[in-house]
Amino acid sequence: MPLVQVTQQSHVQTLFQGVTALTAVAAVLFTGQSLRYTADSTQATQAQIELSAKGQIAERFNRAVDQLNRTGKDALSLRLGGIYALERIMHDSPDDEPMIIEILCAFVRTDPSSSQNPNLNPWEFLQAPEDVRAAIAVLARRPNPDLAKNSRVDLNGTNLSLSRIFLPGASLRDVELPRAYLERANLRDADLRGADLAGAHLGFLRPGTAGADLTGADLRGASLWSASLVETDLQFADLREAQLEGAKLTGAKLHGANISTAKGLTYEMLSCALMDDLTQLPPGMKRPPPVKNPWKIPFCQNVHFP
Repeated sequence: MPLVQVTQQSHVQTLFQGVTALTAVAAVLFTGQSLRYTADSTQATQAQIELSAKGQIAERFNRAVDQLNRTGKDALSLRLGGIYALERIMHDSPDDEPMIIEILCAFVRTDPSSSQNPNLNPWEFLQAPEDVRAAIAVLARRPNPDLAKNSRVDLNGTNLSLSRIFLPGASLRDVELPRAYLERANLRDADLRGADLAGAHLGFLRPGTAGADLTGADLRGASLWSASLVETDLQFADLREAQLEGAKLTGAKLHGANISTAKGLTYEMLSCALMDDLTQLPPGMKRPPPVKNPWKIPFCQNVHFP
């Protein structure tokens, strides 16, 4: 083959290879640009979705608060709807949980049923209305109570009648419910550490009937000073460091309860309670003899009933 022809073929091959290489480079650049565009587009779409979700949350929040502000008996269903809508928002938007807790606490504190005459006995209080009870129930089951910013339920200054309220497993650590009327309330396994229940009435008003159910409740450090625990179920409850001075324990069930470091206990108080071998008493405290009917013991009858 002539040298000129070979040279021409070589030039053609080189040119072809160059074009191929340029085409490949262009394809790579195009693909990279496409990927960057896709990523930018995805991020923009995600940002738009998040912005839209926040807008929907804000709209739901405003509507719920508006329902909560409706007054009168005829608006009860609207207020209940607002309360449960706020509960849903707490689950959907954890960042809004602290603010919703404050709103529901304020709703309870400002209700007329929460500011009754403090000179009345707890059993003389008017029953809290359904919307107040619902707000407290939602607060008690808020989704993230262990976070510091969500830990406190501020019901300070209230005088509430919450008989038969259903709050098993409630998260009410450090709650302030002094003199509250909690007859037959279900507080099984509730977290009531540090709660202020001084002067609260958890017992029933007549002997031989049931009080509140606090089975398995955590009452460490709670104030139960002068509280009525008459026939209250405190089986397997943790009452370490709880203040029990002046509390009425006639017929209270303390089977398996831990009162080993409870404060203010006396032998006479425990003589009126129902215990078993699993009840953990304070060191040095003599275990009273088992009693089947404490109401037959004269000093155990020293319980005020209307």
